[in-house]
Amino acid sequence: MEKVDVPIDVPEGVSFPEYRDKHQLRRWIWRHVQIPYPMYVITTIDENGIPNAEVNTWGLPFGFAPDQMFIFVCGKAHHTAQNVLRSGEFVVNVPGSSIGREAEKTAIPYPKGTDEIKESGLTAIPSRIVKPPRIKECKAHFECKLEWYKYIDKEGKVIVFCGRIIAVSADKDVLIGDIESKIERMKTIYVMPWNIDTIIMKLTGKEKGTTAYADIGKIRYTSREK
Repeated sequence: MEKVDVPIDVPEGVSFPEYRDKHQLRRWIWRHVQIPYPMYVITTIDENGIPNAEVNTWGLPFGFAPDQMFIFVCGKAHHTAQNVLRSGEFVVNVPGSSIGREAEKTAIPYPKGTDEIKESGLTAIPSRIVKPPRIKECKAHFECKLEWYKYIDKEGKVIVFCGRIIAVSADKDVLIGDIESKIERMKTIYVMPWNIDTIIMKLTGKEKGTTAYADIGKIRYTSREK
């Protein structure tokens, strides 16, 4: 199969009518190279203790016990970033596909001071250790303390946050059974990035506009035998 080079940045002097807004072109590479992203909902609290929630697809758990971490990218303008910088705490909630619509609603730019969990049709429950709440309807939860953060752009608008996981909880039914049954009950949401409208948080490639989700396909095993 022929390999095709993908420009790192948006080519100059080329029209892209399939994009409704120029701002969408900021996700240039990810709209062409289709990598499904697991969806998370990051919860924080503001200075008055009001819960904040934001859907995030640029996150990654990593590390070995006892040094297990979660890393995610967020714009400084978002309430999530502001709350983490101030409090040093956040919770990573893993939604299942049954609440995809509600999870997506947390991306709406609600006014500061709004309980975004409640407004999105979800339920806040206390975390075990940190102050930001967990989301009851999500399947799993990682409570994190901020380990470090780093600005990754010249303008200081985009931040990578790395949190140390200090507590974990999950629905009992996703913790028992074999790998196939766990995955089936987890129903993790994988978002396809090719046509997400970053302005109105809707999918623009379909007539009615809805977020595209990918399911895990057939589980395959590789043998260690030579």
